[in-house]
Amino acid sequence: LGVSMSISSLLVAAACCHASATRAWVRGTRMPSSSTTVSASAAPTAQVTSIAQPVFIEDTDAYGVTYHNNYIKYVHRAIQNRNVAAPARLVAIDELRLVRPATLGDEIIVESELEPGDEREDSGLKRLRHTMRSAADGATFASCVSFSCDPSLPAVDVPDWAQTRGAPVPSGAGVIAYPLTAWEDELSPAGLSPLAVMRAFERHRTTAIGGPQALARLQSEDQILCVVTRMDRIAFNTHPEWGLPSVRAHQEGLNVRSSIRSKSARVVFEQALLMDPAGGGVITRPAQDDHGDDSCPIVLARASITCLCVGSDTRKMAPAPEWMLSNIHQCLGDY
Repeated sequence: LGVSMSISSLLVAAACCHASATRAWVRGTRMPSSSTTVSASAAPTAQVTSIAQPVFIEDTDAYGVTYHNNYIKYVHRAIQNRNVAAPARLVAIDELRLVRPATLGDEIIVESELEPGDEREDSGLKRLRHTMRSAADGATFASCVSFSCDPSLPAVDVPDWAQTRGAPVPSGAGVIAYPLTAWEDELSPAGLSPLAVMRAFERHRTTAIGGPQALARLQSEDQILCVVTRMDRIAFNTHPEWGLPSVRAHQEGLNVRSSIRSKSARVVFEQALLMDPAGGGVITRPAQDDHGDDSCPIVLARASITCLCVGSDTRKMAPAPEWMLSNIHQCLGDY
């Protein structure tokens, strides 16, 4: 979904107590401060680091709230800030919960601390818990867990859900395919940047419901916004020893595939970024790799994205309009 009319145009609260937090936001109430909320001025401990990120115009969408994928950008910057002396690649993100929207002019304090069990700063894979708070009142905007590694070190073990090498390729009935162009400004040393991947996923979601015009119709005719409430199990291929293809500018053979399930106001997208080796991707498989043959599409990234339909004025959950569901089913039928 694009910046001007995005599925996450207006962020919805989905705190760790998912149902109660979402209900509070859509009714237009403010969540009480939790016992874990701390003042933004509190000094970080030895295991906790923080970085300030002002919300500029470039960070917001058409509604003046922070575009949901930018929270991943803030997390990535917090990881880099914590590892200034060594490179740090973002491998995966999980449990990204959007609690309340940050708006233009807010300052976000991104606090990062090692997850329990990851006490060593020099371990191969770092699991960090991130909390993004308001510098003004300490209230929480969003939170998540990240997994990062130093690409100069030997490959590290990641959770099973974060494995992209050898991951099954979405195919068959109920899967929508969307061709993707890789632009030079979207590339990083590891291929497509994490933010570029997430933008590609959003463009695919927009396509599935009928494009930007459908989002405009949803708001103007139905007074409904379709917003992202949570993002789970986001995995990126970023370690050179994993033997996955690099991505070049104008790379051919890239596409996003999604399966979709919907129930009343909720729509869930299971998404994957794929490369067809026939498109010219550079693949360097380790000798010990036994995951399939080189002619099959390869999963470069994947994510589970949950969206919710809410009234633009009432902020209460609203069933997805029949025409929107029809667009999705027709799109599924076309593939």
